[in-house]
Amino acid sequence: MRKIIANSTPLIALYKIGKLGLLKQLYKEVIIPYAVYEEVFLNSRHDDTTDFVKESGFIKIMNIRNEEAKELFELLDIRTGSLLV
Repeated sequence: MRKIIANSTPLIALYKIGKLGLLKQLYKEVIIPYAVYEEVFLNSRHDDTTDFVKESGFIKIMNIRNEEAKELFELLDIRTGSLLV
């Protein structure tokens, strides 16, 4: 099975329809940058306060180590979470 790096859109959409487990069925590991985690859970405005990312058990949150990439994203003034994917 393959690994993927996901952005916030499929995580939120699949969670809302109760199908987040599809990602687990299709991929060995789902990786999201910490900025995506912030966008999905910490900064989201959804009413559900469940941290489904951490509770999933198969989504791995990683930090970006490339400082040059971080600076470029800030320079472009685009939502970092989406760009990191």
